[in-house]
Amino acid sequence: MNLSPWICSPVRLPSAIFNRHNGFGEASSVAKPEFDEVEWPLIEQLVAMGWEHLQGAPPGTQPQDPARSGRKDFRTVVLADRFERAVAGLNPGRDGRPWLDEPRLQQILELVSRPDLAPLAGNLEVTRLFRSGVTVEGLPDWDHGVNQNVRLIDFERPEENNLLVVSQFRVDRPEHNPVIPDLVLFVNGLPIVVIECKRPGPAQLDDAVDQVLRYAGASAAASVPEFVRFAQLLIGTCREQARLGTVTADATRFASWRTVEPELLSRVAREIGMPDGHPLPAQDELVAGVLRPAHLVRLLRDFMIDDGGVVKKVARWHQFRAVERLIGRLEYRENAIDRGAAPDPHGGVVWHTQGSGKSLTMAFLIRRLRATRKLKGYKVVVVTDRVDLQTQIHGSLLATGETPHPAPSVERAREYLARPAADLVMILIQKAQQDEDGNAGQDGEGKADGTIESLPEPVNPSSSIVVLVDEAHRGQDGLLHARLRASLPNAVMIGFTGTPIIKSDKKRTDEIFGDVVDVYALKDARADRSIVPVAYEARLPRFEVLRQAVLDAGFDAAVPGTRGQRRRAMRRLARKKEVLEAEHVIEHKARDMFTHWAHTAMPDGFGAQIVAVSRKAAVRYQEAILAARDRLVERLDELDKLRHDPQADRHATAAELRLLELLNWRELLVSIDAAVIISEGNGGTDPESWRTWTTRGDQERRIAHFQRGFHPHEWLTDQPWQANTHGGVADAPVHGSSSAGDPWDEGPGADHAVQAVPVSRPLAFLVVKSMLLTGFDAPVEQVIYLDREMRGVELLQAMARTNRPYRNKEFGLIVDYVGVYRDMRRTLNDYEREHLRVVIGGDESPARTVWQGFNESAVPHLQREHRRIVELLNELGVSNLSTPADRAKLLAVLGDPQIRARFDELARDFLTALNAVLPRPQALRYTSFAQRLGEVQYRLRARDRDDRADFSPRAYGAKVRALIDEHLRLTGIEQRVPPSDLTADGYLDTLDGLFDDRERAMEMASALRSRIEVSLPTAVDPDRYERLSERLDRITQSMERDFEAAADELADMVSAEREASAADLREGLAYFTVVPVREKLEKALRRAGPDAKLPRLDVSVAVQGIVVCLAELASRPNFPGQPIVRERGVTIVINYLERELGLYHVGPEALATELVDLAARRPNEFRRWNRR
Repeated sequence: MNLSPWICSPVRLPSAIFNRHNGFGEASSVAKPEFDEVEWPLIEQLVAMGWEHLQGAPPGTQPQDPARSGRKDFRTVVLADRFERAVAGLNPGRDGRPWLDEPRLQQILELVSRPDLAPLAGNLEVTRLFRSGVTVEGLPDWDHGVNQNVRLIDFERPEENNLLVVSQFRVDRPEHNPVIPDLVLFVNGLPIVVIECKRPGPAQLDDAVDQVLRYAGASAAASVPEFVRFAQLLIGTCREQARLGTVTADATRFASWRTVEPELLSRVAREIGMPDGHPLPAQDELVAGVLRPAHLVRLLRDFMIDDGGVVKKVARWHQFRAVERLIGRLEYRENAIDRGAAPDPHGGVVWHTQGSGKSLTMAFLIRRLRATRKLKGYKVVVVTDRVDLQTQIHGSLLATGETPHPAPSVERAREYLARPAADLVMILIQKAQQDEDGNAGQDGEGKADGTIESLPEPVNPSSSIVVLVDEAHRGQDGLLHARLRASLPNAVMIGFTGTPIIKSDKKRTDEIFGDVVDVYALKDARADRSIVPVAYEARLPRFEVLRQAVLDAGFDAAVPGTRGQRRRAMRRLARKKEVLEAEHVIEHKARDMFTHWAHTAMPDGFGAQIVAVSRKAAVRYQEAILAARDRLVERLDELDKLRHDPQADRHATAAELRLLELLNWRELLVSIDAAVIISEGNGGTDPESWRTWTTRGDQERRIAHFQRGFHPHEWLTDQPWQANTHGGVADAPVHGSSSAGDPWDEGPGADHAVQAVPVSRPLAFLVVKSMLLTGFDAPVEQVIYLDREMRGVELLQAMARTNRPYRNKEFGLIVDYVGVYRDMRRTLNDYEREHLRVVIGGDESPARTVWQGFNESAVPHLQREHRRIVELLNELGVSNLSTPADRAKLLAVLGDPQIRARFDELARDFLTALNAVLPRPQALRYTSFAQRLGEVQYRLRARDRDDRADFSPRAYGAKVRALIDEHLRLTGIEQRVPPSDLTADGYLDTLDGLFDDRERAMEMASALRSRIEVSLPTAVDPDRYERLSERLDRITQSMERDFEAAADELADMVSAEREASAADLREGLAYFTVVPVREKLEKALRRAGPDAKLPRLDVSVAVQGIVVCLAELASRPNFPGQPIVRERGVTIVINYLERELGLYHVGPEALATELVDLAARRPNEFRRWNRR
C-alpha cells in the first residue's frame, strides 16, 4: 500500500471529517471566538515576554504551507536548523566564536532525539540532558583535545535561548489523520510545550486537556512521537480556566497554576494591558507564572522529576512559590553575611496542607539550591522525629539526584554533620517518650540510634548549612532545640508542617524558625484537587453491646441507678481501654465496619484503616475483620437462590435485598485480607504470633501491598457496560496514585479489566494503634474507623490519611466509634483563631471546614447537583426522562455541541455526587432518574462514536455503574442501539427500531462521518471519501428542514457504503492485514541497515506469524478501547519479534507499537482473520 502521495504533499481534506475531534482544525464559526478570546491573547502575552511568533495558518483555516511554520514539510516536528544555530551560539569556543561544526551538531541532535528509545523513555532522557548537557569530542588544540560539555539550554540567561511559538502547527502522520495543536512552544528548536485552546464555556477545558493528551500523551493511542519525546509541559486552556500536566499525566491530574511569583504582579498587568489590582484570568496567570522564559527554564532544570522511569512529575504552583521564596531568603541571608552580619538562624516556616507534597517541596528546594551560585555549597540536613517519616522522605529526596545519608547511629550522625561537604544528611531527632502501651520507648518504631540528643556541641560551625525540619509543629521543646542549635550554631533552620500550630507552641516555633514564609491553605488544596474533603460519620455501638463489656471490666460500681444516668455513664465508660479491648465488642464493631466498607468503599477499590485502643486490640481486630468477612460470605451464599429470582424484590426482606447488592462481589469479598502494623513491645514480652505484625520488613511489604490498591472489576464475571466507539478510546485511563501531592504525574493504566484472576489477595484493611497516623501516604485509603480517643495534632493528622486523591474518590471518611467529634471541637480551641483562618483559608467555622457530617456535606451536594441537571432539562423543554419520547427529544437537542457540553458537565457532576452517597437511603430517590440519564448518555455516546471520557462509565463510581448497567440489561437498550460500524450485521435492523426519522438521520450521519474519519488515513482511493464527506455535509446542513428526506438520502449512502465495504472484503482480508504488516516489517528491516545483526528470515512466514499474533490481540476483550490492553499487546508483540523471530536489532519496541496501532485501527479485519 503506497501512502506517500497523501503523506508528502498538502491535500485538501474535508473539514467535516475533523470537526468532531478538531483533528485538523475547526470550522471557522467555531474557531473565531476560540482565536479571538483565547489563542490570540495568549500569543500576545507570550510575545510581550520575549517569544517570537510564527503563524502556521490564518485563523479558521487549515495549514497548507509548511514554510509558514519554519519547515520544509508537515512531517517535521523538530526544527533542526534552529536547534543547531542555537546550540552553536550557546557554546562558544575559547576565542568566543562558535566552534561546533555540522557533524558535531548533528551528533548532538541524534543524542537528544535517541530513536532507539521509546518516546516516554526519550522524554526522561531529554530532561536529563537539558540539565547535564551533552558531551562531544573536543578540538585537538583545545584543552589537549579532551571532550567538551555542550549546553542545550542557557539557564542563567534565559533570553539568550531561541524562543519560538508557532500557532496552528500541523503534523502529518503515516496512517493517521493530521493533528494541529493550537500552539507549540520551541526552545532552541525543540517542542517543549504543547497547548490546546478552546472557547470559553462549559466542559471546554476538559475538551482542551483531552485533546492535548491525544496529541502528546504518553498513553494516547496515536500521539505524535516527537511531542511525547520532547514536550515537558502540556497545557489546556479556555481562558477562564487553564491547567497543565506532563506527558504521563491523566486528565484528572492536570492542575491550575495560581501564582506569577517570583515576577511582580504589576509587571504582568502591564504586559497584558490590565489595570493594577484587577484579578488575572486563569490563563494569564498560568502563562505569566509558567511560560515566562526565566520561569520555564527553571521548571525544566529544578522542578521536574521522574518516578521510576514511568511517571514524569512537575512541581505544583505552591511548591514552586515556596521554593522561590526560600531561595530569596537564603540569598538575602548570604549577602548579609558577606557584608559582615551574623548568620540569621531563621529560615521560616512552610505551612502546606497535609497531602500537598511537602517531601517533594524539600526535594525541589535542594535541587534549586544546587543550581544557585551562592547556595550550591550548602550542606543540607533533613531532620525528622520518626523512622517511618524518615523512610518516606528518603524516597522523595532520591529525586534530587543526590544520595541522602541517613545517620544510623550517634557516632555516624556526628561524622556526617561535621564533614565539610555540600552533601545531604538525614538525622532523627528524638525525645524520651513512651511506646504504644505505656512502656519507655518510642511511639511507633522502638528506640532508634541515630538521635541528636547526645551529640557533642558544637559539631559544625559553618554558616553554609540549612536544616529542614519536618513536622515543625511538634518536637521542638527547649532542650531539643538547644541541642540542635548548639550542634550547628550558625545553620539556618526551615520548618515544614501541614498541621495547625497550637497556641502554646507557636511562640517557641517562631523563635526557632521565624515567621511563616508560605501558606498553602486547606481551601487552596481542595480547590486545586490536591486533596479531597473529609466527611464525618458516627456509628456508635448499641447499648446492649457495651453493657456486658462494662460489667466484665469491673465498672459496675461506677454505673448509677437510673436508666438515663446508666446510659450516659455507659457511653463514658465505653471509651475505657478495657471495654474497647473486649473481644465481643471488637467482634460486633468489626462486623459493622466490614459491612459498611463493603457497601460504601469496596466497589470503588478503596482501602480502610482501623485505629485501635491498644496493640492487643489491633491484633484482635485483624482476626475479627477476617471472621466478619467469612460470616458475610456465608450469608451471601445463603442468598444465591434469590440472585436469579425476578420476584426477589417482592418477597425478600430489606436486609436480604441489601445483601444482594454485594452478591456480584462475592469472589472479591472472600479474598479480602487485613494486616496489623504495630510496634514491638519492650522486653520481649510480645506473644510469638505478633512477630509477623511487628517485624519491619514484613510491615514494609504489607504497607506497599496496601498502597498498591486493588481493582474490584477484575473480580466481576460480568464487566460494566461501555459503548463501542469504533476503535476510539472508550474509557480514558484512570489512575491509582502513587503519592498524594505528586504533581500532575500519575501514569496510565491503574484501572483496567484484563486479568481473569488477580495476582494476589487484596489487602484492604490496615489495623494500627499509633503507627501510620502521621505522614502515611496511601491515596487508596478512603476510610478511617476510629476506635480510640484522639485529640489535638494526632487527631488532625489521622484525619488527613484519607484526604489523598484517588480514582473516583470524592471525599475521605472518618467513621467514629468512640465519639471523637467533641474532642475535635476542643482540639480547635487550642489554636489561635487568626492562625486557623490563615491555614484553613477562610472565615467559616474551623470544625465545619476541617470535616463535615456526611449528611451536612455529601447529601446536600447531591441535592444541588440534581437541581442543576433538572433545571437544564426544563430549559431544553424536557420535563423528565420517563418516556421514550422525552429521551428521544433530549437526544435530538444534544446534537448541538454547546448544549451537549453543558449537559455532559452537569450529568457528570450529578452522577459523581450520587456515587458518593450510594448505597445510603438518601440516594434512593435519585436512582431511577440516574438510570434514565445513563441510558441517554449511553445512546448519545454510541450515536456520536464519542471517544472522549465525558461519560466514561469508569469516570464514575462502581455503584453508579452498577445502576446503569442493570437498567441497560433490563430494558434491552444495548441490543437496540445500532452497532458503531455501519457495515456490521444487523445495523439496518436496529435503525428501524429508532424512535423517528430525526433520530435515524442523526445516527446515520454520525456513522458515515465516523466511517470517513477511520477509513481516510488508510484509504487506497482518498477521493472516494472526500466526495462522500462533501455529500454528507450538504445533507446535514439541510437536515433540520426535512428529516424524512435526509433520512432517505442517508439510507442510500449507508447502503452504498455497505456494498463498497463488502466488495473490499471480497478482495480479501490480506489487503488490510498482511499487506500493511509486511510493509512495516520490511521498512523496519531496511531501517536497521546492512550492519545490523539480523537472523535469516523468511519474511512471508514472519508476516503470517505477526498477523496471527495481532489477530489474537484484536480478539481480546476491551481491545482497542482500553489503553492498558494495547500496552500489554505491545509487550506481547515485542516478545514475539525478539524471541520467535530473533529481531532484537530492528527497534522492536517502535515496530511493535506501529503494529499494534495498525490492529487498533483495523480491529474488525484482524478479528475476521482470526475466525477464518
